[in-house]
Amino acid sequence: MEFVRGLVDRYGETEANILCVSHGGVYRMMLPLVIKGLDTEEVAEKGFGYTSCIVTEWHPTGFSLVEWFD
Repeated sequence: MEFVRGLVDRYGETEANILCVSHGGVYRMMLPLVIKGLDTEEVAEKGFGYTSCIVTEWHPTGFSLVEWFD
């Protein structure tokens, strides 16, 4: 979470696009903590393929899920 907070602190008020690459297990644990309205059951349901791409958007109230490509 510190890493994500650091990104928000540094880029949250800019037009920057950020790409984070990791293993699915990391995202399974992290995404419900970071994206509002997303829980571990939904993450498990959506799943992760080898080239899954999750698009989020930063708002002052937190990250929101835009698209989930598997």
